[in-house]
Amino acid sequence: MKAYIADLAAYNDGRLVGEWIELDGKDGDALREEVNGLLAKWTRESGELREEYAVHDWDMVKGWDNCNECPDWDKVVEFVAACDEHGEDIVSAALQCDIPLDKIGEAFRGEYDSETDYAERYADDTGILSEIPENLRYYFNFEAFGRDMFIDDVQGVYIDGNLYVFDRNW
Repeated sequence: MKAYIADLAAYNDGRLVGEWIELDGKDGDALREEVNGLLAKWTRESGELREEYAVHDWDMVKGWDNCNECPDWDKVVEFVAACDEHGEDIVSAALQCDIPLDKIGEAFRGEYDSETDYAERYADDTGILSEIPENLRYYFNFEAFGRDMFIDDVQGVYIDGNLYVFDRNW
């Protein structure tokens, strides 16, 4: 993941001066130092003091609301770490379901084809149909069961045709 750091003074003068920085594997202090290094470099190159920057572009997961011109670098690091730990699609889905980054692992229930697929796997995993004779299990309505589960117990979002499911009670 990357961010494009722009020299704000040059931008205000109608020139685009900036560089992409890598976000992976760095803490907030390292990112701040890297940005300050760019400002010092641009000061040397221009001969004029450069004190302000703006992030003009992000190469990262969509759905994160801290992608602005003046980010909190510590939150950026937290976001990148969550993507590294859980994967970008899971983090993107979690954000769309309003799951905080630090609760993703606790709330994530898996990736499924549909609500019905989730209900069928849930029934298998928990054994909730084990007391019903096998010849009667075919009459169980997994579609309705899944629909009801997504009203009260879980929530999900589709990304590229896959349903990412999260517990509502994280």
